Amino acid sequence: MNRMLALDGPAFAPVVAMSLVSLVAAFGNPYFLVNDNLTYAEWSAAGLMSPSLGAPVSWLVHSLTKVFGAAVNWYGATLYACLTGAIALVLDGVRRLPLRRRDRLTISIVAAFIFAPFAFRLDYTATAILLAAAGLFWFAAATQNGAQLRHGATLAAAISLAAMIRHQAPFAALSIAAPLLVFCSAARESTGLTAVRRVAGAAFLLIACISIGVASVVVDHAVKRRVGSDAYAAFVAFNDVRGALHGTAFMALEFEEAELERRVGWTMNDFHAFRRWLFVDETTYNVQALSAFRELASDVSRRAGAQSNMTLKARNWRGGYLSFAPFIALCVVYVFALQRDDRNLQARLWSIAATIGAAGCVAFILARTVRFPPQVGWAFLAAALVFVAAIVVTGRTSPAGATNRQGILLLTGIAGAISIWLAVHADILRSAAASHAAFDAQARFMNTAFDGDFVLIEPAAGLEVKFLHPLAPERRRFATVHTGWTTFSPLFYRQLAENSLSSGADALIHLIDNQNAFLVGDFGYAKLLVQQLNERSHENVRAILCRDYWTSDRARTFQLTTSGQKPGADPDVILRLAKSAERFAPAICRKGRRTA
Repeated sequence: MNRMLALDGPAFAPVVAMSLVSLVAAFGNPYFLVNDNLTYAEWSAAGLMSPSLGAPVSWLVHSLTKVFGAAVNWYGATLYACLTGAIALVLDGVRRLPLRRRDRLTISIVAAFIFAPFAFRLDYTATAILLAAAGLFWFAAATQNGAQLRHGATLAAAISLAAMIRHQAPFAALSIAAPLLVFCSAARESTGLTAVRRVAGAAFLLIACISIGVASVVVDHAVKRRVGSDAYAAFVAFNDVRGALHGTAFMALEFEEAELERRVGWTMNDFHAFRRWLFVDETTYNVQALSAFRELASDVSRRAGAQSNMTLKARNWRGGYLSFAPFIALCVVYVFALQRDDRNLQARLWSIAATIGAAGCVAFILARTVRFPPQVGWAFLAAALVFVAAIVVTGRTSPAGATNRQGILLLTGIAGAISIWLAVHADILRSAAASHAAFDAQARFMNTAFDGDFVLIEPAAGLEVKFLHPLAPERRRFATVHTGWTTFSPLFYRQLAENSLSSGADALIHLIDNQNAFLVGDFGYAKLLVQQLNERSHENVRAILCRDYWTSDRARTFQLTTSGQKPGADPDVILRLAKSAERFAPAICRKGRRTA
């Protein structure tokens, strides 16, 4: 029993699963998540639930908002409650285990590394999985029963399967590796699982990873053969053009003409034609033209084949799984080394761990100047973390006979893991900086049509708001308002906190106050916003162009005045602009991209 309570027993194994699963939060969107309380308030008044949240979270948030109103960020509070519960379970589980002070310190370091990313990137699925993994750890520590842990490992596998279906390749690969380690650790205490079965299980996982990668390549080529290379290229070009419409790829206007044509198949004349089609006049952005283009783009997408989305997912799976195949193999080899008590093999693997840790420190330095593929960072970080976790799980005083060497390798592995974690975050932040550069380019483009602030609420992403200062980049404000929650950049969130704002609509009103703003796009609670803006007498807001999809698909234009709203969309203009999409179609499928 004492052996099971030590760090080399299976009771600590779920921490490995928890550390691996938590990586998805570390490499997610580096922005802070809060919900839009006005949206929930409107949903509650209408008796609706959020389609973008999980059913339990949606029900809880809906109920709390309906009873207590929108004064509290119930979505964020729910996630933080789950996170706090997971931390409490881990702390109580550690308390139940008879550990030495050094072991408790080691667990604290690992736990801090595990939970830190969730403070900055909360997601209801990842939080639920973290809570489940923490529950497994507490359950194993409380029962102190290896057989019960094996049942918990089965549950972890089921949770991981759900995560694999819900998320993309990195999460899927990690969720396969996590139950593998849990199961192998639990199997050490089991006499019913033979070595042959362990080898067969490990081989099955490796073959499955490779097979998925190969299958994705086959699917990719099958789609191209089915729809033709021209149609497939048209679909890829459509994705690029769609990005331009959604406000992130107007930076193409800053490219050389050859580069522009290579990227999206358009010349500068095509973009100028698109601009003339997109703008009714110098003060009106035509949302109906955007709708017409979406219909045209849908036709292109249908011609490219219904499996296009599956192809894109398959690409992600291929990159993720093939990157993690060596990592899973090292895990299996290390577990077998523990089974055989092969000190020489363990020592060699410890040396590999130290090498990975050193490589992580080097990668952190290189990430400041060199942009390496994301899979490289993922693979290095995962390998470093699994060896650090293996060190904690095994709890060996000295696999090679040198006590000091264990401490050096442990610290090196942790330092390497943290270094690569920071390196990949630096890569993400660099991507975010590139996005801001794209917004600057878009602002310069929009400056030809607008003066002052330009606020774009984009249709395709539900509710997206971009705040741009074309003439004063240092005053630029940027935010994205999605259906159900709001993603703010750090700068915007600081402003939100300094002004005690709690919702996207309040932030919108605050930012456009005393400014010359222009709003366009689909805005779900347009009526509510228009009413609030009119009550606050925002004469400087020129107009809101939106599609009132709560009542109908009919496009409307709201002119904001102190006296109320005035519909201003001419049906004849809408029809004329929709027909102009037919003239614009050849620009999308030019140079051999026209579909049959």
